[in-house]
Amino acid sequence: LAHRTTWLRSDLGKSKPSQSYDPQESHEEEQEQVEPVEAYVSGIEEDDSLFKTEKSFQQLGITHEDLLARLEENKFRKPTVVQEKIIDFVLNGQNIVCSSPTGTGKTLAFVIPILQRMFAGDVYQVLVLSPTREIAMQTLGVFNQFLPYKDINSGLIVGGLDMGQQAKVLSEYPRLLIATPGRLLYAIREGKVWLDYTRIVVLDEMDTMLDMGFEDQIIEIYKNLPDVKAQTQDTPSQEDANTKKTLQMLTFTATLVPEIGKSLKPYMSDYKEVIMGELMGVNKNIEHLGLETNNKDKFQMLIKILTLLQGQKALVFFNTINETVKMASELRRKGIKGIMALHSRKSQEQRNEAIENFRSGKKNMLLATDLAARGLDIPKVKIVVNFGLPSNSENYVHRIGRTGRVNLKGKALSLFTDREKLKLRNIEKLLKKKVRLLDKNQLENFLLDT
Repeated sequence: LAHRTTWLRSDLGKSKPSQSYDPQESHEEEQEQVEPVEAYVSGIEEDDSLFKTEKSFQQLGITHEDLLARLEENKFRKPTVVQEKIIDFVLNGQNIVCSSPTGTGKTLAFVIPILQRMFAGDVYQVLVLSPTREIAMQTLGVFNQFLPYKDINSGLIVGGLDMGQQAKVLSEYPRLLIATPGRLLYAIREGKVWLDYTRIVVLDEMDTMLDMGFEDQIIEIYKNLPDVKAQTQDTPSQEDANTKKTLQMLTFTATLVPEIGKSLKPYMSDYKEVIMGELMGVNKNIEHLGLETNNKDKFQMLIKILTLLQGQKALVFFNTINETVKMASELRRKGIKGIMALHSRKSQEQRNEAIENFRSGKKNMLLATDLAARGLDIPKVKIVVNFGLPSNSENYVHRIGRTGRVNLKGKALSLFTDREKLKLRNIEKLLKKKVRLLDKNQLENFLLDT
């Protein structure tokens, strides 16, 4: 029965007196490296692959029959390289920092071994922190896809949804909790949740969480974890002593930047570092193309592009919400079918509908801000179109990472004006290659070949 007091803390009088903190967790609009104990680095050459591995999941230590059956049902017969490297570390309780390009199977790399340990009774509770509601929901969906029975229940605690409804989720004592930092910290401060039986913490898309300014919130959440609480008490109670076991922290990122190492140094000094590909995680399966235009002709050019792409799954990025809304309306008026828009002014229900319709193929053209640039796994996106180049070159990498996933080929087409040529050069420096420039006469043949 002790475990029944885990996520929900019913004694609200014992909560910390502090201001409530529940920020909106979508910020796309208004627009010294740690030396690891051991590093596994796999460089990606042009003819190399992150998907070639000879071992099976069973050979890596995944032995639970129901879990193996679910893998087979979902046609996951061989792990990707990143999964092969990560699974052993997770099963052995080691801390990890993993940097790998988008689309290489990072989510499944932690989902499968975590569930193996939970099924074996080795781990009772797991916390996964995600930067946005959409990524958190997607991650929960992956976990639920592989949960073969009901005694490992899951819960979602994210900003933008009704807290009363989420309190009901907490009252069911989920052993697997997926949360965004702001909403989880709010629940901790209000005394609605505690983390005393958490054994594994996953920091998913850590680079994105740092970009969004969640470092302080993550640190405060960390201080509420069992190992840390016991270390900060002069005379820990017997219950604290009983709950103090080794905490495992798993950090995943599509990029690897110095700030991540700085952030983790005080909390995770002993860890394995897995770096797949180049440090910025540029997917080699994507062809990069550019088309120079001007502001007057840009919209007409987009109409031509999307007309030629009718029937193909295409994701179009804009730099602002207003531009996204305006262009979606204009394109519908011009007769472009299958259009949906995604941005932070949409309700959560509307966002979920847009993502699900695009994922399922019910709608095949998604117009979005950078809200859709990170973490979302949408299968078989043929092409990403940038209506304007992002001001930050790293955002370009995240945007185009929505195509070319799971070893499929993808294309990225960027419309740019003369004033954006400096942005283009910065992107090329990051890619370490030139973006192939098309002229208007080449565009139709290129799109018909997509």
